[in-house]
Amino acid sequence: MKKMTFEEFQKRLIEVDNARKIFNNLTGNNITRSFAAYQEILASEQMAETISSEQANRTPEILDDYLKKKCPECGLDMSMRVRAKDEEGKIWPTAWHCTGCFAMYYSDKEFGEIMREAQRDSRWLKK
Repeated sequence: MKKMTFEEFQKRLIEVDNARKIFNNLTGNNITRSFAAYQEILASEQMAETISSEQANRTPEILDDYLKKKCPECGLDMSMRVRAKDEEGKIWPTAWHCTGCFAMYYSDKEFGEIMREAQRDSRWLKK
């Protein structure tokens, strides 16, 4: 499986966010259809509509070279979510999400900030 570079991932996030802002209200909030419309009408370069991953709803492979946080409630590895919405409707830059017990821990840190921290701190690297 091809891993995305940080720059590729950031560019994709921006393109998906643009598609969401422009087309989601026209597609019944279907981001797949919104992204397809954005690609067809406005995109400067064509991107695949989906990213293959080993798990559904999984953060793209960019974090796989780094250790993931463990869920304090059940001990399983947590996934990163970008632009996560809490129960009150607030959108957070990032959140750690447990796919086991569905616990969610919201953060004010941007994804890029988390990646720079991980790249600077060798404790993040897998052994």
